[in-house]
Amino acid sequence: MANASSFVRPSTRPDEIHSLLTGVERYNPLKASLLEDYLARQCANPDPTNNHDLMANLALLKMYQFNPDLLDLDVVRRILAKALISPSTGDFNLCLYLLSDEICKDVSVGKLLALRDSLERAQFTGFWKEMYGGDEDEDSVVDGIAGFDNGL
Repeated sequence: MANASSFVRPSTRPDEIHSLLTGVERYNPLKASLLEDYLARQCANPDPTNNHDLMANLALLKMYQFNPDLLDLDVVRRILAKALISPSTGDFNLCLYLLSDEICKDVSVGKLLALRDSLERAQFTGFWKEMYGGDEDEDSVVDGIAGFDNGL
């Protein structure tokens, strides 16, 4: 479950993002690109203890819920992958609660769900097989997430 530290402002959160998250513009669809850019910066940071901003990522998922025309499945995949390696075990489920059944049926989201299930059942061999045992032409669901392997 997410703990109180999940809701504290991370030291890496820019003032502009903090103002957005704490102000009236939180779910303004014109601000989606700001949160998407911030997620890209989170994904580029290989330090697993200092590169995950749950509140910003939840705000972006909620924005997608309010504005389905903005939905970017690659962004959803990256948010879920970041939540999967978060030190707070409930982050993944909090993100998942904001996704529709249709989004959860996406192949990459389904693979992340299977990875989460393997981790929860301590089936680590199955986890790594699922991660890297697929089609060589297929992109990994954690591509673009710096430090994913180290974050586990």
